[in-house]
Amino acid sequence: MAPDRSKYLSPDYLIPAILLALAAVLRYWGLSFGLPHDHCRPDEVFMVHKALSIGSGELNPHEFYYPTLHLYIFAVLFAVYYVCGYILGAFSGLQDFAIGFFLDPSSFHLIGRALSALLGAASVWLVYWLGRILDGRRAGCVSALLLAVCFLHVRDSHFATTDVPAAFHLLALCGLVLRY
Repeated sequence: MAPDRSKYLSPDYLIPAILLALAAVLRYWGLSFGLPHDHCRPDEVFMVHKALSIGSGELNPHEFYYPTLHLYIFAVLFAVYYVCGYILGAFSGLQDFAIGFFLDPSSFHLIGRALSALLGAASVWLVYWLGRILDGRRAGCVSALLLAVCFLHVRDSHFATTDVPAAFHLLALCGLVLRY
């Protein structure tokens, strides 16, 4: 017997899915804003350079203006980017990787921005989840809608900074505490 998939068309699933899709579209649309000019957001330059220095072996960022977990996540993503590029023949070695960064750092900024956009959209889901825990499905949907279209959250999700990821981690922590 085939499973009943009609439950996925109910408002319990459909409305949060639409809100999540809206959040993702708003956060990924225009993700390449300002590139290849990488100084449109100075915080991004700091984050990308520090993550690359971590990837080169200097594990201590020496500056703690920003939460360091995000720098380490960037370093891991850049390492994955290098390995995939090496396997696919885009880089013949670390020197090509470094030259690619100095010629056009856009891909590094896009990797960081994509992560921020992903965590920004996921924050909308977390807000829905928290609202649902605290006051029901309607509160979750209204809360998720408000965050999905919130100008500052959408704008900051476009940049490789720590604001949106920190909000995501805070929301996840609040959800886990409430669940506990």
